[in-house]
Order: sequence, then C-alpha cells, then structure tokens
Amino acid sequence: MQQENEPQINSENTPSFQKKVWITTGIFAFTIIILLVFKATFSVFLLVLAGTLIAIFFRGLSNFIQRKTKWKEGVCVAISIITTLLILAGLFWLIGAKVQEQIAELMETLPKTIDNAKAQLNDSSIGEKIVDKISSNKSMNKAQVFAGQFFQSTFGVFGDIYVILFIGIFFTISPQTYTKGVVQLIPVKGQKKAGQMLDKLGEQLRN
Repeated sequence: MQQENEPQINSENTPSFQKKVWITTGIFAFTIIILLVFKATFSVFLLVLAGTLIAIFFRGLSNFIQRKTKWKEGVCVAISIITTLLILAGLFWLIGAKVQEQIAELMETLPKTIDNAKAQLNDSSIGEKIVDKISSNKSMNKAQVFAGQFFQSTFGVFGDIYVILFIGIFFTISPQTYTKGVVQLIPVKGQKKAGQMLDKLGEQLRN
C-alpha cells in the first residue's frame, strides 16, 4: 500500500499558547501607547504642520521673486518673510483699530442698554424673575468662569500663531536641514525614495 506523506509538526518551532498570548498582549499594549502618544502630541503635530505650510508659502514666494529678479536666494527669502509679516501687521493694525473703535462705542452704549432692558423687564413679574436670576451670584460666577476661559483660549490662539510663525521661519531659512533629518529616520534602503516623495509632496503643496 502507498503510504501518504503526512506533514510532521515540529513542536519546538510552534509557539505555545502562552507565548501567543504574550505576543498579542504586547501588540495591543504597543498600539495603545502609540495612540496615547499621538493624542498627547496631536496639537504639537498640527502646529508643526501649520508651520510647514507657512514655510512652503515663504519659499514659494521667494522662488517667484528669485525667478523675476535673479537675486540671491537669501535676499529673496528675507524679502518674502519681511513683506508677508509687514502686510499681516498692517492688516491686523487696520482691523484692530476698527474693532477698538467699535468696542469703545459699545462700552458707551452698553450700560444704557442694560438699564433700559432692566426697566422694561421689571414691569412684569416674569421679567423680575429673569432679572433676579441673571443678577444672582451663581450666574455671575458662571459668567466670570466663561470670561476667563474665553480670554485664556484667546491668548492661547495668539501663542499658537507665534509658534507657527517661528517654526515656519526656521523651516524657510534652512529647509534642507529638516528634510535630510526626516529622511535619515527612514531605513537606508528607502531613503532615496523618501527624499523623492518629500520633493514631490513639497512641489504639490507649493502648487
């Protein structure tokens, strides 16, 4: 009779159940750690991304100036950064002056408006309850907490803008340094392809 060759399982090469459990647990724990790190650094990642986009804009503008004027690269980069910042400062100054004027007018008319509203509400029993509710200590505390959170978030936005401009200017001045640093994080076999991909990505973003 012809005997069928049955595959033999080598028990030494087959991972045990306990080893499989440890491998699965390790993969799960590593995934959780990566997600937690990503969550903790997500805002930083967004700031770096925004700074990169700002740097691409500065570089694109400097390349345009260099093509038109044939000036040195450093001069064109300086012109692109300084000109953009001056334009932004002028816009903020114009908008800020208009907003300041409107706030001054609002501060003059707001007390009278509040007094008139209170007088009209006090004419009815429901209006009196509304005024008492608004004037209560609990409502005032909530308003103070909201105002504090609003100004805190506002100053946070200005801080983020400063960080974005700071990162953008550094990336603009020496983009090759950071590009080579990113490429060096890739294994040697894929560094050439990674460099080509970054160049292509930068070209598409500039467009």
